[in-house]
Amino acid sequence: MQSKNKSFSKTVKEELSRLSARNRDERAFLRERFMACGYITDPRTAYRVELRLDDPEEALKISEMLKEYDIPFTAASRKGNEVIYVRSGDGVSDFLGLIGANSARLSFENMRVEKEMKSVVNRVVNCDSGNTGRQAEAAARRGELIGKLLASPEAEKLSPELLEAAAVHQNNPGASIAELGKLMNPPLGKSGMNHRLSKLVEIAENISM
Repeated sequence: MQSKNKSFSKTVKEELSRLSARNRDERAFLRERFMACGYITDPRTAYRVELRLDDPEEALKISEMLKEYDIPFTAASRKGNEVIYVRSGDGVSDFLGLIGANSARLSFENMRVEKEMKSVVNRVVNCDSGNTGRQAEAAARRGELIGKLLASPEAEKLSPELLEAAAVHQNNPGASIAELGKLMNPPLGKSGMNHRLSKLVEIAENISM
């Protein structure tokens, strides 16, 4: 990962070194300071721009610039140096635009989108896995209760519809409610099958054994 970070930071500086000479305005000053003592991580690992300065006046000037352009940053002192960090995705993107690294900014945004899309996919997958686990637990609990009901005298009091639903459920472990409904005679929709299973569970929960 460290080599990727160094590679992206080097790419940004190479782009800046190719820019035509301009007047020493504020942006040129910031660009030169970044070239001399700045660093940017590969956005696939983290969002971070860092400038390590040995001149407090330069650090103050850069801080004022970042405030002027609404770029969030953190300033700190470390081992005799003034260090300025930009650690948000939007902040890093705006910083690259400010110093004129437009190609690097486009590359940064592309990698940022890719990273955030992967994050969204991972959250969805984890959520689906959690839902699957909860559904499996609910099905196991339902099977236990229906088995308890069928083994009790209350089974004789069940209507033919409920008795069939209980038998179909117990004979097809792992089937979804929609699949169980299709096995009924006549077939039931998911809502109808769920209603019958819920009724069976309700009866089973009221049995004293």
